[in-house]
Amino acid sequence: MEKKKKKSWILVTVLIVILLVAATLGGYLAGASRIANDVVKQRKGSDSKMVQEKNKTISEEKSPLFYDGNKIENKKNGVTYNNEIVNGSINGVSYQIDSTNNKIVHARIYWGAVIKTHGTSINANKNQSDTDEIAIDFDKNVVEVFEAPFGQEVSSSRIVFLLEDGTAKYINEYNAVQTLNYKDLKDIKDINNIVKHYSINVAAGTTGYTTTIVQTKDGKLYDLDEFVD
Repeated sequence: MEKKKKKSWILVTVLIVILLVAATLGGYLAGASRIANDVVKQRKGSDSKMVQEKNKTISEEKSPLFYDGNKIENKKNGVTYNNEIVNGSINGVSYQIDSTNNKIVHARIYWGAVIKTHGTSINANKNQSDTDEIAIDFDKNVVEVFEAPFGQEVSSSRIVFLLEDGTAKYINEYNAVQTLNYKDLKDIKDINNIVKHYSINVAAGTTGYTTTIVQTKDGKLYDLDEFVD
């Protein structure tokens, strides 16, 4: 009789332990499931935000430009300025202001991309695996660098450097990449404190070309073509 009671208590004890383990495991799994769901929701939310931001960026890039072409100070007769963003720089070339010295801009030329897009006409001595980096020195801090396409050929593109005192310099990008000489910097005269720039297509009668419009701090608009060589 005593043995039967002892066995019964052992069975009850084992059963209680099993139930406790099962309850603990169930709670753990439920918690893990909630955490996993939260992570999925967060990732979905993050992915959605990234997609929205990407779409917003694309939308902004394709959206009309907010300026009045009829109010350009040096507007030419018979010219229509279109509200369309265009790209006129040499593919495969990038520019970055030095992170520790704003008087230096790094021009990086990835010849694989240059040759793929423009062939070897720019520099026949370069191979697709080549990369060049040139440091462009200024006597003042550079606050922004932007491309300024003109005409109908990529050889007419200019790179503009805005300086901290409101002045600006530029370089003929095609010549600079061709010779790897970025020292031939020229001043943009008579225009100071550029705050916005628009690279756009222009219609002139039956022909068309590209130009760059800049807006100064006082709100005035200029066709930059008149101010660069």
